[in-house]
Amino acid sequence: MTTETESSRPEWFARRLGSDIVVTVREPLAVASSRKRLEWSFDFANLLEQPFLMRDWLAPFEAEMAAALSPACDLVNRIALLWRVIYSVVADERFPKARLVRHEDLSRDPVRRYARLYDALGLTFTDTVPIAVEASSSGENPAETTVEKPHATHTDSIANLENWRHRLSDDPDLGWP
Repeated sequence: MTTETESSRPEWFARRLGSDIVVTVREPLAVASSRKRLEWSFDFANLLEQPFLMRDWLAPFEAEMAAALSPACDLVNRIALLWRVIYSVVADERFPKARLVRHEDLSRDPVRRYARLYDALGLTFTDTVPIAVEASSSGENPAETTVEKPHATHTDSIANLENWRHRLSDDPDLGWP
């Protein structure tokens, strides 16, 4: 029988599913700008209400997460905190061995980077995979998804790398030019 404490541990999850863990790391400003554009905030109450998760992994962030529940905490700061929380867990020595892949690397050279990832995971990079990767990341695709269809999978991966710069550059709260 599995206890709640065991099931809250990433190593239990990885062992139970018998799979490799791949974590895609994305530039924090890009994450914040995407979520800001879509008006996707994050409700830290979801995490704060999980006592084992808080005790075992997120205790150092408890006060900041509680403060982020305030309407006075803006979306960019809330998402910046979420980014720090997520990657602090991934960086923790107790987190199971994971393959870290930078989103920006996948975007700059999608076919080659996905081929390497497939190889590292022991997956077969069939003839259809590069075709699908190229179709999803081609420069002929829009530079970003629409707000109406935020989960669209066909974007110009190179153009998308710079979207955060124009989204956040006009934000007076960040003090950027």
